[in-house]
Amino acid sequence: MASISEEIRRVHLEGSRQLLLQTDMSLAAVAVNSGFRDGGQLSVVYHRETGLTPFAFRRQFWLRS
Repeated sequence: MASISEEIRRVHLEGSRQLLLQTDMSLAAVAVNSGFRDGGQLSVVYHRETGLTPFAFRRQFWLRS
């Protein structure tokens, strides 16, 4: 069972993933709109959890489309 903080992080990451896939918002805007303090925090957490930076994730998806 996930802790409360793990569940919050999961929800924030999922929100950022959806924004990265569905919008062309800046990284800073994605971060704030998905519950992170700023783009730096999003980048660190996203990379730690997924192995990719948000930019690399978005680029990888857009190259496949």
